[in-house]
Amino acid sequence: MASGTGHLAQRLADSGANVVAVDFAPEMIRVARERFPAVDFVEANCEKVAFDDKSFDAVVSCFGALHFERPDKVFGEALRILKPGGRFTFTIWLPPARKGRHDGSIGKSCLRHRFAPILTHIDETGDHAGHFAFSRVCTMSTAIEAHNQRPASVWSSGGDLYDEISRGISDSIEHCVRRLIPKPGENILDLATGTGWTSRLLARRGAKVTGVDIAGDLIAAAKKRASAEGLAIDYQVGDAESLPFGDGAFDAVISTCGIMFASRPEVAAAELARVCRRGGRIALTTWLSDSNLAKMFQVMKPYMPPPPNPAPPSPFEWGKTERIRQLLGNAFDLKFEKGLSNYREPSGEAAWITFSSGYGPTKALAESLDDKRRGELRRDFIAFHDGFPTELGICVPREYWVTVGVRK
Repeated sequence: MASGTGHLAQRLADSGANVVAVDFAPEMIRVARERFPAVDFVEANCEKVAFDDKSFDAVVSCFGALHFERPDKVFGEALRILKPGGRFTFTIWLPPARKGRHDGSIGKSCLRHRFAPILTHIDETGDHAGHFAFSRVCTMSTAIEAHNQRPASVWSSGGDLYDEISRGISDSIEHCVRRLIPKPGENILDLATGTGWTSRLLARRGAKVTGVDIAGDLIAAAKKRASAEGLAIDYQVGDAESLPFGDGAFDAVISTCGIMFASRPEVAAAELARVCRRGGRIALTTWLSDSNLAKMFQVMKPYMPPPPNPAPPSPFEWGKTERIRQLLGNAFDLKFEKGLSNYREPSGEAAWITFSSGYGPTKALAESLDDKRRGELRRDFIAFHDGFPTELGICVPREYWVTVGVRK
């Protein structure tokens, strides 16, 4: 990205890589094509490149990001086009603290501020002569943690149909958003955004929203739905246990029945606290440990394979206020409010269709079973939901906590 006259692109090509080089300057591209005809040079603005999501193994930018008005958009594009596990390496000059063409405003603290949405770590590489003091190389990865690759695949399997799951808890999502009290212009992270129901509510209220989810297919669906409404939401594939954002990058963080499913709750809680600025806010919804949603998982449990030893923590531990205090109480002043979400369908059969089509854990489980066992799971799942009849269909009451916190 920002390839200039193409010397770095040619060096990468010489190493055997298949290289596509992008620069927004027509004259640069013309010269590069004449000098290095073996490289595919593309004239484009690096803030919006016409490449598919997850199409590159690596992205490199050598000093180019410094010259863009919105370097965060350049890095956002790099995140978008990188494959899971891909690498992004960029170099940026850091000048001495003095006035002039390269003044001290672009120092370490400014670097972290300008690139906070994507910066994960900085490695010093050495000194350079002249009015440049030194450079640093910043390297980031879009990798989902190895132990979360399987959960990412499971959640992703619901695709766009997952939005029907969000429809079923839309009352609890609205409750959480109202308790967060989003303000126009605030930078808000929707953690475990799914197909983006929560993030769309926030964007309609004027917030600047970033939506992150471990599941690539859910993010793809979220982008399409936001685009259809004309909502400018920055969606990214990311792991709640290793968020690709700088410290204090957000005014608020929200997660509606999302963070509770993180494999390592202590790590996810620490990441949530890290990216929320001091004085910022969080708002979470988490199902009670004895809620009917937890009982629905108990219906599925006999059909699941045995858990590993030791077993991972139950997501429904987040349904206990004492556990939430353990995870977040050191970083946030917390308050709690209980809520009740009513899941309505025409019948238990309709609930089965919704969950076995769009809810990753149920869909993946059903697809893993042979015909006989799948039929038995279907029978038990329908019977559970038919246990909450009304004259119009079914209505399953499901209790949850809303947790609101202010960053200490």
